[in-house]
Amino acid sequence: MFKIVEYPKVQDFFNKNKQVIYKNRLAHYHLIQHFDELNAGKQSVFKAFNVVDDDGGNVIAVWGDSIYYLYALKWSELIIDGLLSMIDIAKYTKRFSFCGTNQLVLAMFEKSGVPYEVYKA
Repeated sequence: MFKIVEYPKVQDFFNKNKQVIYKNRLAHYHLIQHFDELNAGKQSVFKAFNVVDDDGGNVIAVWGDSIYYLYALKWSELIIDGLLSMIDIAKYTKRFSFCGTNQLVLAMFEKSGVPYEVYKA
């Protein structure tokens, strides 16, 4: 079973996830840059949430200006189902990017059946 963890404020999301994010700065570089630009008033975040499962899987998901950041060290098919329940991928395929954990993003697109194009792996 999966659980969606939503936060009333973006800052609450960041406070809850910053230890994971900063533990591996290189993997989360683009997300960190987005939050830095958010703090400077140059970016927006429309939604930030986690999808977790009973086996310790945890996805960090952030929807910003023309981009969705998706990061995880461990996930399951249930978590992919949770992501697809939150993200209408077909709505975001034109002029929109998904970045983060490559295999996670690919798994989500494969399960959704929505055509996609990889620009950088």
